[in-house]
Amino acid sequence: MILALVFSCKSDVKRNEPKDEGKPLSNNNKQILKKLDSLVQILVDNKETPGVAYGIQIDGMEPVFGAYGFSNLESDKSMSVDDQFRIASITKPFTAISIFQLIESEKLSLDDTLDYFFPDFPRGEKITIYQL
Repeated sequence: MILALVFSCKSDVKRNEPKDEGKPLSNNNKQILKKLDSLVQILVDNKETPGVAYGIQIDGMEPVFGAYGFSNLESDKSMSVDDQFRIASITKPFTAISIFQLIESEKLSLDDTLDYFFPDFPRGEKITIYQL
């Protein structure tokens, strides 16, 4: 299960209900989403964050999205599941996890060099996955 929360910047509280756009979820998954919903709502209600948008997919079901609070300090714009955010360096841990999962399944090695994947990369034979 992968969860990404994006925190915005507004201290007033409004709430948009999460929408389920997929196949019916199991009772267990509904409980997981209900707990997530209450935890995120607490963050917004306690003004620990001005707004949160999330997307989650459980056990191959269609994604479920939720949005709470505000996405803009100046315009009092409510958070929406369609809002776009700069993600900065948050992708680095996801990339690292993916690489180590490939290593674990023996589809990749830390000793593999870049020229294996990118034959024309300058000096690719001297740069390993480990060094990256």
